[in-house]
Amino acid sequence: MGGVARPRSEVAPHDFATLHARMQALGHGRWFLKPLHGSSASGVCALRWTGDRRSMTAPLRIDAANGQPCLVNSLNVRTYTTLADLELILGQLLPQGMILEEWIPKLTLPEGAVDLRILVIDGEARHWVVRQSRHPMTNLHLGNRRGDEAEFRAVIGPERLHAAFRLAEQAAGCFPESLYCGVDVLIDPRHRPFVGEVNAFGDLLPRLTHRGDSAYAAIFKASHARRCLV
Repeated sequence: MGGVARPRSEVAPHDFATLHARMQALGHGRWFLKPLHGSSASGVCALRWTGDRRSMTAPLRIDAANGQPCLVNSLNVRTYTTLADLELILGQLLPQGMILEEWIPKLTLPEGAVDLRILVIDGEARHWVVRQSRHPMTNLHLGNRRGDEAEFRAVIGPERLHAAFRLAEQAAGCFPESLYCGVDVLIDPRHRPFVGEVNAFGDLLPRLTHRGDSAYAAIFKASHARRCLV
């Protein structure tokens, strides 16, 4: 996504030892590891590693019920701190292909850190929600909450909010054949926006309307209008 403000990222190595060496070479101890293909935070890991101190937070658990440890997706976000657990988890995830993404600190409000899910329909930022969490993953299905929109507006101001919308539209423009997408926009403590992800299925935004339309009604109308132009 040339020209789109986003965290620095690269394809992660396929083994744990090389990953650790790469992180040390980059000189930054906080990273996200994200599967090349996935959804709903499945397999996403937030890794902190400074000197001998390390931890990794992820919505998964280690299941060894059958004698062979395997990873199970979970709605409970857990933090792992032993080298053995990190090697076990990443030893299974890294060979499947992951992205190593710089962990940009998020803006924090009284109830936790926040980011935005912005639904862009036919090039226009429409429905949006503040997602708030006390752990690194802000996905609402992981027990997180919708943040207070008015509070968020008051903190960052209209110009910064407008910049976040424009950035979401810019990111969506990288996929001109897609009628809509859900763009996750990170807001750092200096109120600067960055694109975290672009989601093909980012439209589950119940009880939100824009110009009187739900997300699905707006998508339907945009689809109908596009077909009428063909």
